[in-house]
Amino acid sequence: FANGDKHCGEYKDDRVHGVGVYYFANGQVYEGRWVSGKKSGPLLYTVETGQCFAAEFSDRDLLWCERLDDVAVAGKTTKGDCAYDDLMALVTAARQMAADAGTQAEQYWAKDGEMQRQEAEVS
Repeated sequence: FANGDKHCGEYKDDRVHGVGVYYFANGQVYEGRWVSGKKSGPLLYTVETGQCFAAEFSDRDLLWCERLDDVAVAGKTTKGDCAYDDLMALVTAARQMAADAGTQAEQYWAKDGEMQRQEAEVS
């Protein structure tokens, strides 16, 4: 993105949509699900210091936020209805989607670079 943010994951109609990882230029990271460009449902939120929070959004509105350490100890969130294992399964899916998207991007740019090199040789 023009502001330095980066999203690795699913898109639909040129918007972040589905599972993925959103990296903010300031160092914050959201791992979870988006619907039509808006954070949706539970996600893992990591701030610049590395501290992690479980949170839930609905149509960009923050419904609740808790320290991940507290959620892990309790096994579920106390403010929302989200089990720790379910949140971690979503985060694992988001990270896998991000890894797959990164691999696809690398392959695309490597292929594009090779095409540009071949075009330069022909010219």
